[in-house]
Amino acid sequence: MEFDAAGLDCLTKKMADLLLEEQNTTPQQIETIKRETIWVGELEWSEKLKPDQPKHLQTMHCTVCCKIVDGHPEIKAQNWPSKLPTQIMPKHLLAKIGGGLLKNSRLVIFRPSLGGALDSLTKKMNSGYACCIHISSSNCNDKVIFLFYSPERDLFLGFIPNNQLIVIERIRKVVQEILEKQAVVT
Repeated sequence: MEFDAAGLDCLTKKMADLLLEEQNTTPQQIETIKRETIWVGELEWSEKLKPDQPKHLQTMHCTVCCKIVDGHPEIKAQNWPSKLPTQIMPKHLLAKIGGGLLKNSRLVIFRPSLGGALDSLTKKMNSGYACCIHISSSNCNDKVIFLFYSPERDLFLGFIPNNQLIVIERIRKVVQEILEKQAVVT
């Protein structure tokens, strides 16, 4: 089953709701959910703040946490680098990669620090964008995380697809299609 951008929004909202239900908590209590912090570091991305200006490098400090399974964190992040390169992309491109892959994913919660970078990212993600985070460590099985923002819950949800090889291959295919279309236009 493939999703369009609206379907990805709906899936993100449902997953956020499930996180709350799973813990029998209200949206006001989301920050008090007991989860294990598995990573502390920075997300880094480039964006144009104004159309006539060059790209600006943004950095945002955050923590990532996940649920505990059998007394241990569900995700092992000890090999993640301290900076995670992040690509902001339209949700419809993620839909082409295969929104259905998100159903077969593990979830993490990103807790960003307050500031201008967070405001900028939230604004961008509220206008039809999501993020693809690249983990470049050779010692890590997880290479791609899709990050969505749920405005209803004011929550940044990371989806780590279980089948990383298929996701990486689909990303390459979508990028190749984009490059081919750009070559035809020029």
